[in-house]
Amino acid sequence: MNVFDQSKVVNPFFVDQQVLTAANNATRFQRFNPFTETPVEGTHWAFGPNFGKANNRFAYQAPRTFRFALGLRF
Repeated sequence: MNVFDQSKVVNPFFVDQQVLTAANNATRFQRFNPFTETPVEGTHWAFGPNFGKANNRFAYQAPRTFRFALGLRF
């Protein structure tokens, strides 16, 4: 597993995916109707400050790991 010891983000459940809108910051963003308007980044929405960054070590691929299996026959 991970023979070349490459570390990258492989688990999206542990990555920050916060998007800011008028629902969570009404003073900074304008409300919009998604059926009649096209939202504009910076006016209607913006990515959170840690968007796309890993929250903890479980988001990354496991380090170089070796597994061995042994069996006995009678």
